[in-house]
Amino acid sequence: MSGKKIGSYEELLQLSEDARRKILVREGSDVMVSVCTGGPGNETQAHEVARALAKEIGKRGLRARVGLKESTGLPVTGTVVEVRTPRDGVVLYGDVTPDIVPVLVKEHLLEGQIVREHLLSQSRGETFRTGL
Repeated sequence: MSGKKIGSYEELLQLSEDARRKILVREGSDVMVSVCTGGPGNETQAHEVARALAKEIGKRGLRARVGLKESTGLPVTGTVVEVRTPRDGVVLYGDVTPDIVPVLVKEHLLEGQIVREHLLSQSRGETFRTGL
C-alpha cells in the first residue's frame, strides 16, 4: 500500500470504483477485443495481431475475448483493433501491429489508459470522442 492518504469519502469511492473496473477487466467480464481484417492484403497482418493479442492477454492473466471481424467501415489503412470494456465503452485503435500489442494490453486493459498514439475514436453511450 502506498503512503498516500485518502483525503475524502468521494476519493475513497473513486478508488473503489477504479479497482472494481480493473477487476472486471481481469475477470474478462464483458471485455471484447476485435481485430478488423479490412480489405484484401490486410488479412495476414490482422491474423498476426489477433494471435499477438491472445498471447499477451493470456500471458497477463486476463480473460478477455479476442476475435476477428470484417471491417469498421472507417476509411483507414492498417489494422484496426476495437476494444469494448464496461470501463471505456468502445475504443478503436488504428495502425496496430504485433509490436504495439503489449503496449495496448498493458496500458489500456490493465491500467485503464487510452493509448493516444493509435486512437481513432472512443464512444461511451451518448459521448463520442475522436482522435482523428
